[in-house]
Amino acid sequence: MKEVREGSIYLRIRIGGNELEVSGGYDEVMELVKSLMPYLTGAQSSDVRVEQRPQEEEVIAGDLPDVKIKSGEPLTQILTKFFSTDWGKKPRQLKEIIDLLESYGVYYPKSTIAVSLKRLVQRGVIRRLRGRDKHYLYVSANVSVGEAD
Repeated sequence: MKEVREGSIYLRIRIGGNELEVSGGYDEVMELVKSLMPYLTGAQSSDVRVEQRPQEEEVIAGDLPDVKIKSGEPLTQILTKFFSTDWGKKPRQLKEIIDLLESYGVYYPKSTIAVSLKRLVQRGVIRRLRGRDKHYLYVSANVSVGEAD
């Protein structure tokens, strides 16, 4: 395990088919790992990795759309709910959409999300715009192009 004492760290532990991911300050993460050690005693040292990652922009709770997601709900339905709120009136990059889904505990591969977004564009639920940096931006179809900038 690599020693990192400054900033935030990211820890991922895989044991068989189970995986635990933790991030935070060094002391908090190490305290949690020590408390879980009796349960992890079968882990090999090669299974434990600590990485230091740069701080990413955090999603502020006020920025999250007020949406209820049911267990087993299809991705396109979840995305439709997001884009039907005020959150969807601002053009969003794929990374923002992925981060939003993850903040709600919904995890899909990037390619699956991109395909679902493309299908929603084809159905006319959302629009896809080309951003200045040549990345696609997605916005609610109810927003006129002038409003989306």
